[in-house]
Amino acid sequence: MTKSVGSFVPFLLIFKDKAAHKDDGLSSADQAKAILDHARTLLAAGAKGVAITYSANYGQTQTIHDVYAKGGWNTHTKGANQAEVMTDMESLMGSDYADIQMNVRIAPISTMSYTGTLTPYQIVLLDLIRIKTDLLDQGWDVLGWRNQSTQPNRYAVGGGVAGGLPADIDTLIQGGLGLYAALYPAAGNGG
Repeated sequence: MTKSVGSFVPFLLIFKDKAAHKDDGLSSADQAKAILDHARTLLAAGAKGVAITYSANYGQTQTIHDVYAKGGWNTHTKGANQAEVMTDMESLMGSDYADIQMNVRIAPISTMSYTGTLTPYQIVLLDLIRIKTDLLDQGWDVLGWRNQSTQPNRYAVGGGVAGGLPADIDTLIQGGLGLYAALYPAAGNGG
């Protein structure tokens, strides 16, 4: 039976820290597989779909939403760090995980390269609203990406390529995702 409301699931992925020359984490391909394996578990438990938060540039956010609005699943997301994981995830969804490709999505949060008439704050607020209304409120579980660099009760959004975020944007993102974790609790799921 499909759930009517989704859950926000804190999800820990330990990455291989190339810069620190540490090899004790997961490669981007292994992180992608971990996301998809957990998605299968959540789908089997009744989630309508599963999405993972992703620190995107504004152009990627627009492309991702456009692909999903047209009924597609492959956003062709490219780049470094989290984007590498998204590339590998979509590659796996075209092969070994083709059975769930229409039920797994990227939940982008714009952290850089803002364009248009909206302020960066307004863009991020709309990204967070989409996660609530288009995913959580529609029965999708959302994985809140965490890694070894995130502090407790924080999510891996806005670091890496994006660098440091302005304080108001960081507070909005972390506060919004923290609110979702409280309002849409994951029963025993998480990382």
